[in-house]
Amino acid sequence: MEALYKIINRKKINTIFVDIDDTLYDYEYAHTNSIKYCYENFKKNNKEINFKRFNQDYRNCRNLITLKFKNNGSSRSRILAFQLLFESYGIKMAYIDAYKYENLYWKIIYKFMKPNQRLIKALKSFKLQGIKVCAVSDMQMRIQVEKLKKLNLHNVIDCLVTSEEVGVEKPAKKIFRYALKKISAKPENTLMIGDNLKKDIEGAAAVGINTYHHKFKKK
Repeated sequence: MEALYKIINRKKINTIFVDIDDTLYDYEYAHTNSIKYCYENFKKNNKEINFKRFNQDYRNCRNLITLKFKNNGSSRSRILAFQLLFESYGIKMAYIDAYKYENLYWKIIYKFMKPNQRLIKALKSFKLQGIKVCAVSDMQMRIQVEKLKKLNLHNVIDCLVTSEEVGVEKPAKKIFRYALKKISAKPENTLMIGDNLKKDIEGAAAVGINTYHHKFKKK
């Protein structure tokens, strides 16, 4: 984290862009617990399908939705993935269960979010120094707002830019340029913090934004 502070001072950073998932919290841990919880509810009426199959089928449906709606916010939709999953199981009125399970999925995600305390502390410190902070994320806006509230960052993050709003996902230059314009920042005085080398680091660097690779450290 010391290297982060050095970059802030050396580059005269006055704006920070930060990724959310697997940067501000451990997404994989939260997801694993959430999908297990969803299965425990599902198997009450579908005992013939084991967790391994459910988990793999869900992952396949997520991949299909991601491919179908490539590079926009809908590609991250859990309700569409659950609907496709339940349709593949021959469940009638699959949209009803899809709605139920998407709500359940996010409820458990929020419950099991492990915050990146060191980075969150740093962001709060930068905020006190007058540095603007913008979250830049590949996801639907309402979901990310809930996450920021859960992480108690809704009073630290000055603005949120999502792929749903912009219509493209990172590493597209458009999303970073959109964020720069929205928060009135110059790329040479902006720093992108994120876990994904291609999406966060290479994407931001392509428009002249300084970068800091920071992945949530799993214990």
